[in-house]
Amino acid sequence: MIIRILIGKRLRSKVKPYRKNCEGYFFKDGNVMALDNGSYIEFPGGGVDDGETSEESLIREVLEETGYKVSGLKEIKMIRFDWDENWAKTDKQKERLKYFRGEEMHFFIGKIIDKVGGGEWGKDVWMDVDYVIKRIKEIGWSEDMDEYRRVQLKILSSSN
Repeated sequence: MIIRILIGKRLRSKVKPYRKNCEGYFFKDGNVMALDNGSYIEFPGGGVDDGETSEESLIREVLEETGYKVSGLKEIKMIRFDWDENWAKTDKQKERLKYFRGEEMHFFIGKIIDKVGGGEWGKDVWMDVDYVIKRIKEIGWSEDMDEYRRVQLKILSSSN
C-alpha cells in the first residue's frame, strides 16, 4: 500500500501539470469576502481557463460566485503544492486528480467596485476576519495543504 502511494505520487509529480488556480481576498470593515460551507472556508476564485490570465479568471470568478465587480487586483503570492492521495473528496476533485498533480495557486488582494448580481453563493459573503481565522485553524488540514493554509492565515492576519 505505501509503495503504491509513493509510486502514484512520484508518477503524478513527473508527468502531470499543476492546475492553475486563483483566490481573492477583499476586505471591508473588519470583514473578508468568504463562505463557510461547513467543511472549509472558501474564498472567491477558481480555475484559470485556457486563454485567461489569473487576473481575468479572478474577476470572472468573483462576479459569478458573489455578484461583486472587483478591480485593482495585486498578486501577492504564488505557490505550488502537490495533492496527496487523500486530497480528493468530491467527484470533481477525484476527476482533477487524474489530470493534475496539484495546484498552482495565485493569491490576490483587490478592491470591491459594486454589487451587480446575486452570485452562486446565494448568501451574504462578508465574514468577520477573526472568525475566518479561527475556523481555518479549527478545521485543520493535511500536510500537503500546509503552505496553502499558512498563506491564507498570513493574508488574513495582515488585514487587521
